[in-house]
Amino acid sequence: MVIDCEGAEFELLDPERDPSLVAADIIVEIHEDHGDPLELAQRFTSTHTINRARRAARLASDMPIDIPGVDPRAAMDEWRSEQSWLYLRTMHMKGKPGML
Repeated sequence: MVIDCEGAEFELLDPERDPSLVAADIIVEIHEDHGDPLELAQRFTSTHTINRARRAARLASDMPIDIPGVDPRAAMDEWRSEQSWLYLRTMHMKGKPGML
């Protein structure tokens, strides 16, 4: 599942309410102004390995093509503040559960 639901992830991603989530690999964009990503991740520690990716500055060399007159860093910037994503991968895919 790939999820970007503008803060509703804290309500929707609850394996106690929806047990089918324990069998799903999930990539979710976290909207930290709506909840704590650590609390969300905690719900999946016994069933998933958990990795967190945070927003990082881009380099001009990250741009896959050269477009004349375009600043590559500006073209790739989403102009967001603190942003992160959780990758919740089911245990059967990786082996052991984990936490951030």
